[in-house]
Amino acid sequence: MQRFFVPVIENKQKGLFACCLAMAVLLASCSVSQKNYSPVKKFSKEQLQADYTLLRNILEDKHPSLYWYTPKDSMDFYFDRYYNAIKDSMNELQFGWRVLAPLTHQVHCGHTSFGMSKAYNRWIANKRLPSFPYFARVWGDTLLVTGSLNRKDSIIKRGTVITSINGWRTKALTQQLFNYMPVDGYADNVNYMRLGANFPYYHRNIMGLSRKYDITYLDSTGKELAMSVPVFQPIVDTSKKGEIRQWVKLTRAEKKQRRKQALYNKRFLQIDTVNSTAVMTLNTFSGGRLRSFFRKSFKKLRKENIHNLVIDLRSNGGGKINLSTLLTKYVSRRS
Repeated sequence: MQRFFVPVIENKQKGLFACCLAMAVLLASCSVSQKNYSPVKKFSKEQLQADYTLLRNILEDKHPSLYWYTPKDSMDFYFDRYYNAIKDSMNELQFGWRVLAPLTHQVHCGHTSFGMSKAYNRWIANKRLPSFPYFARVWGDTLLVTGSLNRKDSIIKRGTVITSINGWRTKALTQQLFNYMPVDGYADNVNYMRLGANFPYYHRNIMGLSRKYDITYLDSTGKELAMSVPVFQPIVDTSKKGEIRQWVKLTRAEKKQRRKQALYNKRFLQIDTVNSTAVMTLNTFSGGRLRSFFRKSFKKLRKENIHNLVIDLRSNGGGKINLSTLLTKYVSRRS
């Protein structure tokens, strides 16, 4: 018998506040090798409906907080709604994002979500797919560009505020994306972090791909301008096909430079002594020898009598809470 989902339920008595129900889309392709896997392979309407019914039965029977935030009559409505959305055959990606993602969102349990099959994850590893071309941080009605997949883009740079994408204003777009993402109760702050970590991924899977994106953005004067940008299309370098890699032993100086660059990519300090201002960029709270970096940085700021400090966390994906707390201790100190 073919089962598309393997639910994993951790007992609430083990100290979990709510359920931990992990659902993986394990389609029939999981049993084949990575070489034979095809992400466009479609499964029949009947297969998907049978799989969906199995999932519903498991949730209704095993989920300890299924109706905490969504009453049973409303949850029944959503179960029926997304069952009826299976009108035709679908591939794994379509089934996951069109049906399972919006369904599990309605449970309002941060531990209840869906994941792609192991075969899909093996297939997608190290691949770059066509995408909306900008990484961005989102909060409230603001969408701030933090990076671009198109290195030749000279207009939309880091720090640019995008106000709409294909007619969707930021606030409405954010809410639409949230409707496909897991959430604990009504605390959606973690989803702002998810979007900030990989905005192109969520936009591609939820909103779909466009050959071009009509965007509006704010220029340096605050004026809203419009332009169209092409979809990011990875370029396949066929010139390296069959190339034999030769491993080159790095010198001690080269290794040292690489380690230095790796640390710089995680954190760095820039000081403008003329304006008595420093910018501390922190791209993570994990690694980067942050304890030493904080100690040396604030010692230097005191020594050079710097009065103003800007801490840039726009690309920070989080990390260890004790390191973020340590930073708070430094900036909250009074002389």
